[in-house]
Amino acid sequence: MNRFEKQITGIFPSTVGNMCFLADGFSFTIIDNQIEPLRRVEIEPQDSFLRGKTRDGHDIGVYIGNHKAEVYGVYRCETGAYVVSINNMDKTDISVYYGIEFVGGTLNKLYRPYFKNFGVDEQEDEKIEFSIIVHDITIQIEIGYSIIFDRQKEEHTNEEAVYCRMTFPSAQNLGSFFQHYNALKDLISFMVYRQNVGFDDIYLLSQPKKINGIEYQNHLAAMFIYYDNPLTEKDSFTCIHFDEIKPSLASFLTLLYNNEERKPIYSSGYIPQDDHDAFRMTNSKVREICSAIECELSHTKVGDDEVDSNLQNLINSVKTLIKNHQTGQQKLPDKVYSNIFGSMNYWDIPASDRIFALYQKHEQNVVKLRPVHFPMTKESVAAFVKYRNDITHGRYRTLEKEIAYVGFALICLIYCCVLERIGLDSQMINKITNIPGLLKR
Repeated sequence: MNRFEKQITGIFPSTVGNMCFLADGFSFTIIDNQIEPLRRVEIEPQDSFLRGKTRDGHDIGVYIGNHKAEVYGVYRCETGAYVVSINNMDKTDISVYYGIEFVGGTLNKLYRPYFKNFGVDEQEDEKIEFSIIVHDITIQIEIGYSIIFDRQKEEHTNEEAVYCRMTFPSAQNLGSFFQHYNALKDLISFMVYRQNVGFDDIYLLSQPKKINGIEYQNHLAAMFIYYDNPLTEKDSFTCIHFDEIKPSLASFLTLLYNNEERKPIYSSGYIPQDDHDAFRMTNSKVREICSAIECELSHTKVGDDEVDSNLQNLINSVKTLIKNHQTGQQKLPDKVYSNIFGSMNYWDIPASDRIFALYQKHEQNVVKLRPVHFPMTKESVAAFVKYRNDITHGRYRTLEKEIAYVGFALICLIYCCVLERIGLDSQMINKITNIPGLLKR
């Protein structure tokens, strides 16, 4: 978040009394009031946040993860996020929330009606509303734009900003915030083709209340997020807009929520870190491209059905042979058979052949997206895969332009695969791949 208080003072309660703190941006220093003798005081986080009060009575939570803050005279914490209540009333409780509102920042680039004052044909000025189910919880999502409220001046400004509001049917623990933040951030990163995306403001919302039959949710607290780099300055017209993937927003967000680090079903490591990284190919990015392609190959059907069938018949025949040997007179130790069956799980059509078949399936759209035109062949894809294997196993290789060109083409292929996987039809995918500069700027 770009708008944060430079300095904050306050206290964190501990088992031996209150500990004072001073915050300078996202750097928090906690000081033990007792000078002598020195003592070690542990402060337990609640839902991964240290909870305290600011000097002017606002509730504050500082993210430190699951470890304790061990104060030995002084404790310094460089946090990536903290939350401060909007009001300073005694009964304010920021341990739970009923919704999240993300405002401005990169969102302003992605909502087409927001550009109606900039010469874009005005469409129906309607909010985008849909719902998804994540871990048996129904999340209502609303995307629109509204007037910005300046909390320092306590008045509305003349500026408008796009917002994305998520609301939940029941109270959510403070520690659950990041799964919602990360899912939305991954969605926006894909739409912009940048990792350095973010928001001007993030608010946690209070429990809904009805006034004169109308339901309201107030801002409960402001969440402040540290960004390593300035937000992308990529042109709005070179991004995917919400209305262009509106039919598949629910399925895309659901996919991102269900993505697990150890069992990824979607990989985004190939997306440039910032605007300067957009045309840079590195060994790390080569590996990330291959990881993303492998995710897409596991969720699509490509190749020759007859070849796949023959391969499966061969595998079944070998399994039968091994099982017969396992029950014969020359039986080997059980671990040997386990290793053999384990290795058979990796018997497959060569990765380069499957990738090239996937490329041929989407070639028409990939060509429109590619920043560099380069003849893609089965051999060039095989060379790319071999390069990835070599650097993964510690061999030194020089990254030549032919490898880089294939890498950029495969990024375009990943985009086409993801758009198809989330349920967009060929007409809508064709429209998106015609966006000028989507993957070229």
